Amino acid sequence: MTGMIERVAYAVIYVADLDAMARFYGEALGLPIVERNERFVAFGGAGAPLALEAGGPPADGPRAKDRNPTLIQFAVADIAAGVAALRERGVPFEGDIRRGPYGALAFFRDPEGNRLGLLSAERGMTLGQVAPLL
Repeated sequence: MTGMIERVAYAVIYVADLDAMARFYGEALGLPIVERNERFVAFGGAGAPLALEAGGPPADGPRAKDRNPTLIQFAVADIAAGVAALRERGVPFEGDIRRGPYGALAFFRDPEGNRLGLLSAERGMTLGQVAPLL
């Protein structure tokens, strides 16, 4: 369909504490800030742009799927190196690296409890092939 959706403009996470969350995504995860105002922070880098917007629910611990049915996974070439780098920046992970036919996954949470992951896809696999295996 020409003239319709071209790409994802932003994947937005609504947050309670914009400044703290911008520090986490910018400093701990290393995402470059490309736009910022009092209610919105957008990050650049490879892939679909990620943004944070003020006005989210208060943080009260890890958010289960029923409270936040979104999972953002960041692609990495080397899962062990990615986990080690984030751990050095103070990011705690949930359990061990999971390995399967899709490649390897490691899960962690941002300061407001949103679940995030690192994904090192098996060589040659596309996202469409990986998703049904998770």
